[in-house]
Amino acid sequence: MQLLINNLRQFIHSSKLMFLFIILGFTVAFTAFLVIAIQVKYDFSYNKNFEKSDEIYRFNRYHHANGNSYWTINQDLAKEMEAKIPEIKSYALLQEGKQVDVSLPAASAKKEYPSLLMEATPGFLEVFTPEILSGNTQKIFDEKGKALISEKTAGRIFGDANPIGQALQIGENTLSVMAVYKDFPKNCSLTNGIYTYMEPNSSNNWNYYCYFLIDPQNAPNVAHKINSADILGEETVQHYNSHPEERVEFQLPALEDLYLHGYNKRIHTTLGLLAVGVILLAIAFINYINFSISMAPGRIKNINIHKIFGIERSRLRLAILSEGVAFTALALVLSLVCLHFFKSTSLASNFVADLSIAGNGQMIAATVAGIVLLSFLTGIYPALYITSFGEAFAMKGSFTLSPKGVVLRNSLIVFQFAASIALICIASMITLQNYYVKNYSWGFQKENIAYLSLLNTQVDDELLGDELKQNGAIIDYTSSWNLPGRIGMSWSRELEGKYIDYFTVWPVTPNFLDFFGVKVVAGNDFPKERDREKIIFNEEFMKVNGFTEDIIGKEFEGFSPGDIVGVVENIHFESLHESIKPMAFVVFPNKEYYNYVYLKLSGDHLPATIAQIEKTWKKFTDKPFDLTFLDASMDALYKNETNTGNLISVVALISVLIAMMGVYGLVLLNTRYKTKEIAIRKINGATEEEILQLLNRNMLWMLAVSFVIAVPAAYAVIQNWLGNFAYKAAVPWWLFIGSGVIVLLISAITVSWQSWRAATANPVDSLKIE
Repeated sequence: MQLLINNLRQFIHSSKLMFLFIILGFTVAFTAFLVIAIQVKYDFSYNKNFEKSDEIYRFNRYHHANGNSYWTINQDLAKEMEAKIPEIKSYALLQEGKQVDVSLPAASAKKEYPSLLMEATPGFLEVFTPEILSGNTQKIFDEKGKALISEKTAGRIFGDANPIGQALQIGENTLSVMAVYKDFPKNCSLTNGIYTYMEPNSSNNWNYYCYFLIDPQNAPNVAHKINSADILGEETVQHYNSHPEERVEFQLPALEDLYLHGYNKRIHTTLGLLAVGVILLAIAFINYINFSISMAPGRIKNINIHKIFGIERSRLRLAILSEGVAFTALALVLSLVCLHFFKSTSLASNFVADLSIAGNGQMIAATVAGIVLLSFLTGIYPALYITSFGEAFAMKGSFTLSPKGVVLRNSLIVFQFAASIALICIASMITLQNYYVKNYSWGFQKENIAYLSLLNTQVDDELLGDELKQNGAIIDYTSSWNLPGRIGMSWSRELEGKYIDYFTVWPVTPNFLDFFGVKVVAGNDFPKERDREKIIFNEEFMKVNGFTEDIIGKEFEGFSPGDIVGVVENIHFESLHESIKPMAFVVFPNKEYYNYVYLKLSGDHLPATIAQIEKTWKKFTDKPFDLTFLDASMDALYKNETNTGNLISVVALISVLIAMMGVYGLVLLNTRYKTKEIAIRKINGATEEEILQLLNRNMLWMLAVSFVIAVPAAYAVIQNWLGNFAYKAAVPWWLFIGSGVIVLLISAITVSWQSWRAATANPVDSLKIE
């Protein structure tokens, strides 16, 4: 222990700057890695918190015609599958949660509690096995009027009172609380709120999510059976066999795989984060190895004096190994302090996981143990190298690194440079793609358009819109069922003797297309009259299903008989992760399908305009005023990509800074050990420019090699990531050149000062020091 303390004291005394660089590099890298490790654990444990998570499979329909997946089913098909396939132990249907206002009929003063209401079938309890804290779940999903609520929802509504048997008023319906369950964790596909009975619905309604309970060994057999003639029908199977490009394949992806391998393919982001975390650790430890090797000439004499005085080589090696562990331990303590404060910063919003130390004790302990072990392993080579020289050789005087030491050091620096260049390339491309997505022409106007939610308000969209137009607050208004990117309605229907398996349906008001500037390419726009259903398809619907303009004017059965009035151009109303889908805009005779009203603003005097809209809103309802701009709402569809870009940009900056600390430290040490050589060269007539070339030439070669390594690696990663988008920006050549130039400039700035000092030093003074 005394030997370790003496070594540490000598190390810090002889090179305070190196000590600072090592601790600072370790602290920043460890903090970043801890944050990333917590998020990666969150991602990999997604949907694995259910008791039977490895037996749960979610129904999906994959359309080979357009490569799109549709995750919904109708009630009859789910029942048929369970009845005909004995390997299916149970199933649960869920309808997407809707925002409702809950009140207590027994309360003296009416107060509303915004909550999520989900409808479910009886199999919900067997499939997901929620932990029941109080009450009885018997027949809770078998009949109307009963509710299962989450612990936090119960606490928010009832406080400390017992919620069992209490009544909940939701619109005109009353639910009796039968049981309370422990909230599902954040990293799962289920939402928390109120679960109740699911009303029977027609086979044309494909708006339900289905989860099957199947033994894993039986899953492949079940996946085969749900695509058999017994389920699809002999005629359908024969049609798919002769027209495989039109096949609609029923799939059963495992619930545990959905988050990482499903719609957004989060696995790329998660593995990418893990990779940059490992790269950061590698850069920090490479700095330590490089510093240790580069400082060897200055330490070997002292080490070998210890040998002469009888200290065993093994003890010396252990002391050097312990130095690295001691530096690591100090940096880990500092990184935990940084982690504690990091969760309160704006950067923490880029992570969905809980970043608190208390909530991740086991994960942090395992990570810390792994880092300490890594520090011990990375210290082995420096310990062996520094203690490898003979006593007589070491006492002769000053010397430089051995050829093997130089090669190892340069190889490690090349890795640091290559990693930094690659991370800058990747971060820049993510930023370009995010810019491309945000500025992509969706085919309709979204600037200066805001919307209000009419859900649970009883506000009439036309009365509200008309008054806003009269007082000059808005230019125009329109309404729809749901928002772009979140439409959430689909049909299967028969048209002209052809069964159409699935297409998106968006209920809108008659002026919707004109409001958004969507072009009608055949037929007519919606008429103002709402005497019966009116339907307009997009071009993709016509193309996929093989229809021509001849269907315009024909009758079409939606929820009731209606008319096909036209065809519109293809426009994006969903995420750019997917291609345009077959779609229909529908105007219904009644108003129950219009939950959002869109307002077209002039763009002038926005604060006054918003204030006027709020004033008018308060005339119609006492619900909170929440005006949202459409472009901001649509940008939120790419929050994951934006967060990833922000994170990798920060990590790239950190990696460059840590690498530059290492480069600066190595230049400092290099000039120290070349003091005599530089002095002799200057006495023999070498100019300052020649001395600068001597000191920096090697760095330029290493940067060139790093660039050659980094560019193909970064390009491969970028192409893989862009594969998640149906529409993507081109990868420009200047992105790679620019990343290399950035690292070159930062490196030049980093080393120039120290190199210039060495080149301009008085050679007489340098020789005196030697």
